[in-house]
This record gives sequence, C-alpha cells and structure tokens, in this order.
Amino acid sequence: MSKKRSISLGIHVGHDSACAVAIDGCIVSALQQERVTRRKHDGQASLSERLPIREVLNAAGVTIDDVDRIVSSHQSASLGGIGFGKDLVSPGFDAFAADDSRHMAISHHLAHAYSVIPYLEGNDYAILVCDLAGSTTHDGDDYAVPFLELLASLGRSGAIQPVRTECLSIYKWQHGRHLLVEREFVMAHNEPDCFVFSPASLYDNAAQWVFQKPNCYGQLMALASFGVPSDCLSVEDICRVSDERVDWLNGWQSKVCWPPSDFDASAAFAAVVQRTTEEVVLAHARRAKRLTGASRLALAGGLFLNINCNSRLAESGLYEHVAVPSAPGDAGIAVGCAMYGQASLGFDLRAARTLTDRLGPRYSRSIVYRASAAFAPFVDAEPCSTSRVARALQSGCIVARWSGRSEFGPRALGGRSLLASPLFGKNKDRLNAIKGRQHWRPVAPIVLTERFSEYFDGPSPSPFMTFLHRVKPALQSVLPVLWHPDHSTRAQTLDLSTDPDLRELLLEFEELSGYAVLANTSLNGPDGPIVETPEEALRFFIENADIDALVLEDLFITRAPKWAEAKWAPTEIRLGLGTAVGRVVGHNGQEFRLYRASTSIGISEECFYLLTNHAINFIDAKTLVEHARKIASSLADELYALASAGWLEWRHRN
Repeated sequence: MSKKRSISLGIHVGHDSACAVAIDGCIVSALQQERVTRRKHDGQASLSERLPIREVLNAAGVTIDDVDRIVSSHQSASLGGIGFGKDLVSPGFDAFAADDSRHMAISHHLAHAYSVIPYLEGNDYAILVCDLAGSTTHDGDDYAVPFLELLASLGRSGAIQPVRTECLSIYKWQHGRHLLVEREFVMAHNEPDCFVFSPASLYDNAAQWVFQKPNCYGQLMALASFGVPSDCLSVEDICRVSDERVDWLNGWQSKVCWPPSDFDASAAFAAVVQRTTEEVVLAHARRAKRLTGASRLALAGGLFLNINCNSRLAESGLYEHVAVPSAPGDAGIAVGCAMYGQASLGFDLRAARTLTDRLGPRYSRSIVYRASAAFAPFVDAEPCSTSRVARALQSGCIVARWSGRSEFGPRALGGRSLLASPLFGKNKDRLNAIKGRQHWRPVAPIVLTERFSEYFDGPSPSPFMTFLHRVKPALQSVLPVLWHPDHSTRAQTLDLSTDPDLRELLLEFEELSGYAVLANTSLNGPDGPIVETPEEALRFFIENADIDALVLEDLFITRAPKWAEAKWAPTEIRLGLGTAVGRVVGHNGQEFRLYRASTSIGISEECFYLLTNHAINFIDAKTLVEHARKIASSLADELYALASAGWLEWRHRN
C-alpha cells in the first residue's frame, strides 16, 4: 500500500488574494486572484467565489475532498473589524464549508514567515518580516486556530480594548520550528499618508506622493536610480540609525513641497527614500542577527519586493546566505498558509523545497490549438522552432512568449514574457510603449546561471528576480536596454531544469549575436495583470502592433493581412454578444460608442450607422467590409480593430 500524501490548501484573503496547494512539503500549484479576475491586485476581505481555489486544486491534480488541511489568513480580521456588511465569508462561497473541521486560520506575519520555508537552504535562519501592516490583535502575538474559533472571537461582545497591529517581526527558524523573538507595531496617526513610523510606511507614503496613486513602489525604486544628491533632504533628516537602533524623525515632510511632476526633484527624493530604507533594513538585520544568532537570513513581507534592499543585505557580509521567496508580498501568504498546513499535519518542513515559480494552471495542447483556431481570421500559426525565434530576436523583433504554466510571483520569468534583444537601444522604448509605462522604466535580463558572472555583478543565483545587479562596465555600451543610469539591473538566472526551451533559445541567440542574454519584461499592458490564458495572450498580441510575433507553446504566431480573403471569405460577423451601440448627445455634439458591461469604446459616426444598419445580426463578413470600403477606406480598418478586440464576433458559415 502506498503512503498517503500530505495535502494542504493555503488561502490569502485580502489585497493580492491568492491560493496555493502543497503536497508532501512541496508547493505544487499557486495562483493570484488577479490572474483570473483580470483586476490588478484584486482581493477582498472574505472567503469568496472569486478566489482561485478550484484552479489551484485542478493544477495540483486533486479535489477539495483530497485536502487534509485548509489554512486561510484574513488580512482584515480583527475584533470590532467585522460587521456592517464586512464578513469573513461571502454569500455564495461554496468551495468548501467554512466551518469544515479541516479549516484553520493563522495570522499575517506567521503566514509570511512560513512562506519562506520552501526556499531555504538549511535549517538555521533568522526570518525578517516587514510590511505596512499585518494582523491586529489584543496581545500582538501570532495565532493559529480553527476558523470557527477565530470567527467566534471576532464576534464576541464586550468592552473595547486597545489593539496592536504588527508591522515588523523577527523569527528564529531552527530544527523545523519557528520562534518569534521580537515584534514592532503600527503607530496610529490621524494623517497616515504623511506620518512615518517604519520603512514600509516611508516607502508607501513617498510613492503615493510622487505618483499620486497607490501601489507604485516599483516605480519609486526605479526612479531612485536617476536621483542625484540634494541639499533639500537627507537620510539624517528622516531618521537616525545607530547600529541596531532606528529613531524616526518628524518635520522633514514639510520639505517635500515641489510638484510631483518635477522629475529631477522627485528622483532626488526617491533616492533619499531608497537610501533611508536600506539603512533601516540593515539595522533590523543586525538586530535579527544578535537576537537569533543565525548565520542565514530569509526575508518576507511587501517591503522585500525592494530588490535594492535585498542586495544590500546579501552583500553586507552580515549573513552567509540571504533567501527571498518569489512572492515576498501578500500573495505569498497563500504559500505560507499551505506550508503551515503541512506542519500541522506533521510533515517535517526541514525537507520542504520548491525550486520553481511556474506554479499556475496547466493547459493541454488541445486548449492551446483551439485558442489559436478561434483567432484564425487575425493570425497565421506555424510550427515554432527555437532557431526561428532566435533569428527574429536577433533581427530586432519583439516576441511575446506564452509557455507552460504561469509564474506565481509578480515577475515574468519566461512563461508569460515579452522578449527582445538587449543589443538594440530602441527595444527598451518599444517594450515600455507596449506596457504603457514611463520611458525610463527598466527591463530585465535573462541569463544562464553558469554565465551570470560574465555579464553581471551581484548576488547569484537569482531565479526569481529578487536581487539588484550591475552590468559589467565593458558591456554597458553593448547592452543598452538592460541598465539604469546607475548601471543597475534585475537579472533572472536560468537553470537547466527550470525551462529547457528558454535555455536553448538563449544559446541559439548567442550563436547569432555573441551574447547569451535576453531582455525580458512581463506580458501585460498598463495597469493590468500578467496574461494567464492562451486566449488572453492572443488578444494581447493582436491589440499591440509593436509585438512582432507570439510564441504560443509550439506555435509561431504572426499577424494575418487585414481582411485576408482566404480567412474571412467563409465567415459571418455581427456585434459581439452583450454589446450595444450608443449615441450620446452633449454640449460638445454627438459621441458614438460601443458598450459592454462596465466598459465602452468610442467609434466613428460612419461605424455607428454601419453597425446599426447591417451588423445587429450575423452578416457575411465580405459583404460588411465591402459596405465599409464604399463609405471610407479607414472604416474597414476600424471594423477590423473592433473585431480583433472582441467587440465584434465571427463564426464560420456552415
């Protein structure tokens, strides 16, 4: 009789909601909610049908009945924090019964601490967790309780009491066990967007000031490399750091008075904030070293999406090894919950190991081919070869790559990537234009692990892009796409076992160009999550003319000529299901639009009348295009764009 497997399901409920499955100490599937709902940083305060529970179970090849332990972590769970429509379980949630005896709930920082376990090399670590805010409790301690016990405690009546919200925790990990050794807490203030009490609050407030919107930490980190020293503000104005001690100061905020649109001033400010954050994190790392006596350090919490901090720690000499998981932010809480589930089932976590971040859903070849066939009027699909992709890249093409399972963390690692040659300076501008972001934003290199030192300096290996690196001086003029003004970059090192096809592509590209390195950025547009499905990849390719080709598993996809006769002749077309044509009369005249659900798109007056008169029901595509061309040559192109974007639907005539 075979040994029964230990299976646990981890769920993070909050912003960046996510789910993960662990089997026998290994994370086998994980997915962020945003990849399914298509809403960046998507999440909610309760167990919801929006969570990708079924997706991760399917990817792991198990059902909910196979699961031995369910562990969830609820970011907003606190005494006095539920009610007024805020509950821990949404109406309609049916993935499992919330009161299932298998279901436990654990606190935020405890889940973060467990999220690093699959990435450790050995058993003697200090774990430093730092974020803006974690769980809120009376005593400030971790908890791990049956879900029903948590629910009952939150709804308990009685006099209000002071509460504490964690923002920094230091754990000792030894012999397969966690020990909390120190914790700091959020300081309440009536102006939290200005008041600073921790490195995460500093970075959050600074990023919101400069970019005037949330979730811009990566942009601030990139902007910092453009900053030059200024007399306006210094690290010493923001805080005093002495060995392990950090004293935050007030008053410096009033010096931040320039308009955020002032690039040079904002860059100088970003640079000071970055240096301050690094000095503070170093102080905390020194304290963790003294308190735990550990020779190695692991990092978790949203602050450690900051690769500059991670490399500063790795190169400080304080520890012989620094480990950072692929998703140190809140999505990684799901991994921590799954790993805690393994521990609660008696699995020895000293044997736990996860070597890949490609943990998303599995797609069969038939699913990929059906997706390609569905877009047949717009694309040509041919068998793909590594040499063909390498030649396209060497010639300066931008190639989208959709291959295998998607990445769990925030970085594209080749599975859902835009690839380009790093030798053509214009490619950086083209990639940033596709993604709709500032021209100065960086793109990252992919390099073979064993070849890293030929091109870069800095911590290696770096399989998840969690460290900062520097391009070798002799190569800076040759690889202009990859570096910032300070010659920094964020490399992904690629092992043989991770993605053999991508490894082969790097070697083929080297044969043609002399360099075994490619530029890589994530396959997504402005403010959108990374694409997940083959259909999303095809639509993204069609809608972005600056992408020259799409590698879709073993297919090489290029654009078909517009209204290619052979592809459209047997096709009928009409307004898409659920799409309405509208005319709005206002002070500035008439406006014509297409509407579907909560989205709309502007169209020309000619297109409005053409669709109203001819395309409410299915019509021969060739006939509709001929109508359009009789009115205006540009109208046929407008129809094609609407069809490729899904506003019009088509079917093959029987």
